[in-house]
Amino acid sequence: MREGGKHSVYANRSARKVSTIPRHREINEFLIRKICRDLQIPVP
Repeated sequence: MREGGKHSVYANRSARKVSTIPRHREINEFLIRKICRDLQIPVP
């Protein structure tokens, strides 16, 4: 959806859900699960 300085905002338009994702080299497992839950997509 949009880009920020340290985060990006992604949307699942079919589910009408939005999540903020940090732009870091590494993202821990807990945060990955939270993002997937926010966007209602399966965890990889």
